[in-house]
Formats: sequence, C-alpha cells, structure tokens
Amino acid sequence: MAALEQKIEIPVTALTTVEELLQLESRAALDTARRQVFGTSPGSIRAASSSDRPVLVAIYGTGRNLSAEVLIDGRLVIFYGAGKKPVSGIANGYGLERITPPCIYLTKDQSQEITCLEISAP
Repeated sequence: MAALEQKIEIPVTALTTVEELLQLESRAALDTARRQVFGTSPGSIRAASSSDRPVLVAIYGTGRNLSAEVLIDGRLVIFYGAGKKPVSGIANGYGLERITPPCIYLTKDQSQEITCLEISAP
C-alpha cells in the first residue's frame, strides 16, 4: 500500500502523450523495484565480474515492443525494440541487432555478440 501512496513526479509538457506518460510511469516503477532488490539506484549498478562482455540484466515488454537492460562496462544501458542505439546509457560502440528472449544480439564493429539471461532456480 505504501508504494501506491508514493508521489511520482512526472514532467508534463503540452506535447506529452499518454504513451509517454505510461513509459515514464513504468520507468519510475522499475527504478523503485531495482532500488528495493539491488539496494542502489539505476545507472550505478556495477558488474560483479571483471569481464568486458556485456551482461544481460532483464528483458521486458510485450510482443514486438521489447526492451533490454544490459550492463556494459559496469554501467546500465537500455535498448528498446530494434533500435541500434540505446535509449538510456552509453553503449561504448555496441548496437542492438535484435531481442529474442532469453537472449539479445549485439553488434560492435563488424562482430556479433550474443548475451542471454542467466536462468537459475530459486
């Protein structure tokens, strides 16, 4: 119930659409959930491994409207749909080719890299 009582400040402009408001509200909810799970704010999550390879953190969305959260060089990067460039974060030369759950296909220079979610039993 406390989560429902929280005020979410969403910047509203004359050109804001319902879809944009829903996306902002979804991001705010995801940020809150991440803080509860990881104990830190988004964007400051650091990769535990010393690997230079991207680490897939999450895939969410429905149908063709999928987003992927990836740790690249220890920083959270968010890709949306089939857009090559990230919608949030610095991809350090990586581009998204496609999202096919439970994996994503990234490109860097002329090479392709596949990273998948680690599925573990509770």
